[in-house]
Amino acid sequence: MKNKPLSFQLWFMISVLVFTVLVVIFGVMNLSVRNFFEKQTFDTIEFAQANRISSLEDRSGFSIEDDEDILDLSSSASAKEYERSVNHLFITERRLQTSQPVLMKNTNMPFITKVRNIILTQEDTTKRYIFKTDQQIYCVVTKTTLKEQEFYLISYMTETYTKGLIQSMNTTILYVLLVSLIISSFIARFIANRITKPLKAVEIQLSHIAHKEWQEDLELNRKDELGRLATSANIMQTTLKEKDIEEKNFIQTVSHDMKTPIMVIRSYAQAVLDGVIPSEDIQSSIQLIDNEAIKMDDKIKDLIYLYTLRNQPVAYENFESVNSVTYLGDLIKRFQYTADAIEFKSTVDETSMTINRKTFTVAIENILENALRFATSVIQLNCTTIGKELIIEIYNDGSHLENPEKIFDRYETESRGNTGLGMAITREIIENHKGQILAQNEENGVSFIIKLPNLL
Repeated sequence: MKNKPLSFQLWFMISVLVFTVLVVIFGVMNLSVRNFFEKQTFDTIEFAQANRISSLEDRSGFSIEDDEDILDLSSSASAKEYERSVNHLFITERRLQTSQPVLMKNTNMPFITKVRNIILTQEDTTKRYIFKTDQQIYCVVTKTTLKEQEFYLISYMTETYTKGLIQSMNTTILYVLLVSLIISSFIARFIANRITKPLKAVEIQLSHIAHKEWQEDLELNRKDELGRLATSANIMQTTLKEKDIEEKNFIQTVSHDMKTPIMVIRSYAQAVLDGVIPSEDIQSSIQLIDNEAIKMDDKIKDLIYLYTLRNQPVAYENFESVNSVTYLGDLIKRFQYTADAIEFKSTVDETSMTINRKTFTVAIENILENALRFATSVIQLNCTTIGKELIIEIYNDGSHLENPEKIFDRYETESRGNTGLGMAITREIIENHKGQILAQNEENGVSFIIKLPNLL
């Protein structure tokens, strides 16, 4: 069943459920009808019996010895009326003691025999019985006294009429239930299609997404689970589409960045092999090839590190609390002697910083390295606490950025030759620390501002 289409499974389950309910309804109604007619039959017999006793009390000259066992038929002579009539049979105490009571013709002998045997043990004045011979017989036996004579009045009806009526009603009910089942089957099909139609639309959308065939957003105009599923599919498509464009741009940018050093390496290597370069210049040529290889290695390492940050957020792990003065002071000391022409200044408020030391150090180093490349004379680092935020500002007096808002975009190439990988890595790290970073042009330079939640 699980390999069948979902619409078929829904239709089948709803149909089975409806069929089960209808069968239960049919069974309950059949039992209710039988119980109703059984009660009505006994009520009719008891009513007719009471009328019969009343009429005999008013009858003059009645003698049970004259009538012996009396079989009282209804006034109608037709077979149908006979079947529907209540029949009465009188048996005296004396007659019960005989082995062969005298009965009227047309009497059901097996029934009379059973009644006679039961009467002998009956203790109640009136009691209901159901006998089954060649047909079912409803019987009420009353012990009474009439004109100082004790006898049993046996009133009974056959099930012929009620059975036919019950069968007729059951047939009608069965037809109604069958029609209901057929109608419910169509309704179940409609419901199944209504549920599975949006699922099929989502399935088609996901199939296109799997093959990177970007489509228009799926609009179901629903607020239920199916609507939320479609919304999730749209969000997934948007995210994957952005990543796909990003990857294509990445490949183009990296290919362009790698092309130049590869071309230089191949050119100098071929020149050395061909003997074009003088022997005294071979050492410098080999050094140039090595430098270009180092640049390529650095780019590859940056790419691998950026991929690691994006897919394995290590900055979320191993957080520790560090002293701002000690931590940032050590970083500045590492850079302040790398360039004699650059003056390093710092103003750091003493506080605790909750960071991943390894990755956060990479972020600050990237900013400082960028500042060293473009600073003219000064690099200033300030660290202050404002409210619940820790603000780190790194300023250099270099030239302005063309697009400060894009400096952190991955693979963004500045006119100054920066591929943007270092700044992209920095942004990934800061965001993994639940912070923000921005770059802005100042009057005489550029500032990089980091805002972190002050997790004390």
